[in-house]
Amino acid sequence: MKLGAWEDRGEKQIVAWLRDITERRQAEESQRLARIVFDASLSKPQACG
Repeated sequence: MKLGAWEDRGEKQIVAWLRDITERRQAEESQRLARIVFDASLSKPQACG
């Protein structure tokens, strides 16, 4: 295997790793914001009658 092929494989692994981290952080942030919105909706005073 040529050095260039090793470099290409390493770059692909790094890109996949970064994509995974980015997707996880986005999912965590979405869940956090959803909890904030849900909690805020529970704490709003409800109009009676």
